[in-house]
Amino acid sequence: MKNQAAWDFAQKYSAKKMGQIGIFLIVFSSSKFIFGDKYEILFNFLPLFLAVVLLFFLTEKAIKDKF
Repeated sequence: MKNQAAWDFAQKYSAKKMGQIGIFLIVFSSSKFIFGDKYEILFNFLPLFLAVVLLFFLTEKAIKDKF
């Protein structure tokens, strides 16, 4: 990080986004009960991987826009 203010901003911003993404993941992963275990990798690992990538890019974009 360039400075402490950027670090503090990134921590707060990413924590809020993690909460939002976490709610989405809970709802999305619970849909596997409808479709069964046949698509387990689709409903568990792929959304988690995409959420991590999305969180990284959103946080980096917010830091670049603010600082």
